[in-house]
Amino acid sequence: MKLNHHKYKKNYKNYILNSINSESYDITTNSDQDKINFFINTFKKEYDFMIDRVGIYKALTEYLTGLPSTITLPIYNHDILKLAINMGSVNSELSEKQEDNIINNYYNFMANIILSIHKTLNK
Repeated sequence: MKLNHHKYKKNYKNYILNSINSESYDITTNSDQDKINFFINTFKKEYDFMIDRVGIYKALTEYLTGLPSTITLPIYNHDILKLAINMGSVNSELSEKQEDNIINNYYNFMANIILSIHKTLNK
């Protein structure tokens, strides 16, 4: 069942924060703010050249498509659709066009949510 925007955004926030992995960098993150700051700081260090060229949103979208070790997100179409349904952002009965839209906009959507989390936790 599709949820209200605020409810499914909260679901994605929790999912993303739980998907951030700092272990391979030998860094301990104790709070949600630590996690998102670790992720964004690492992204900026690794992708500063691209941020300068295309802006932070497009750079983050591209960064996510490269499957960074800092976060574990679904990468297969079936898993992406399953995540969207489980998070409540779409109904379980999807047309082929809806599935294509979800898959094609997945990394843009995740970049938007990540930047929103960072902004909210660092007010």
